[in-house]
Amino acid sequence: MLVASTASAQSLAVTVMDAQAVSEKEQKRLHAQAVAALKSVSALPVDADWKGVPRHGCAMMDLGCQRERVRAAGAPAVVGLWLKGGERLEAVLFVDGDRVTDAADGVAAALPPWARKGWGGFRLPDRLPAGTVLKVDGRVLQPKSDVLPVTAGPHELDVLFPDGSAVLQHIEVTEGSRTRVDTRPAEPVPTVEATSSVPALRISAYAAWMVGSATLLSAFVVAFAGRATANGQNPCSVTSRECVTYAMASDASLASGQYAITANALLGTGLGLCLIGAGLFLLDVFKGRL
Repeated sequence: MLVASTASAQSLAVTVMDAQAVSEKEQKRLHAQAVAALKSVSALPVDADWKGVPRHGCAMMDLGCQRERVRAAGAPAVVGLWLKGGERLEAVLFVDGDRVTDAADGVAAALPPWARKGWGGFRLPDRLPAGTVLKVDGRVLQPKSDVLPVTAGPHELDVLFPDGSAVLQHIEVTEGSRTRVDTRPAEPVPTVEATSSVPALRISAYAAWMVGSATLLSAFVVAFAGRATANGQNPCSVTSRECVTYAMASDASLASGQYAITANALLGTGLGLCLIGAGLFLLDVFKGRL
């Protein structure tokens, strides 16, 4: 089963969140250094544009202010900088408006493994049942976040659930992407008991065909018995004493006629039931294809 959607690599911008006693010239210099450092390690294309000096700083715990600054940056992924003078700075990565890393010393340390050159990641569901085992290319891995980092390229992801079910997926991971995977087990195939009235129609077709075949066979048996009854009715002659009387011949002829009538009735009934069975079978086949 293959259930995956790939999020392509997103552009990465750098913006200053707060600068304590740092001049605009120094901010530009530190911004340029941060861009250069990111370009050397990031799998995401880095936007080098300078966004200007912030009118007011965003505290490290002020998430509302940070979201506004990230929105103004105009990029899906943003590295926020907190400048503290000299070469000291802290950096945080935001993706799609959400803060995905803790504050780190230096911009390179702010990038998670999946965002680095040569890497990507599997974006896992928020919750997996306790005891679920994840295997990538046959190796058991323990995810430490909602994105499981893997090298860029093709991978086999095997999700083993505690109840014994499993989902095996072949996924192509592009560099700097977070490939969303669906770990829901496949829906069980419905059994014959769980289907609709179609099987009953086919059973009726089989029953009609079998009863019709048995009736046809009975018609041939009765016809054979009637013919055997009519045989041996020899008239008397001068040279033969093995003859029957008129009364015996009349009774035999009457019995043979009754056999013939019964055989014809059975023959017609059997053919009718066989035709009904064939019709029901064809109806069931065509109904299943609609």
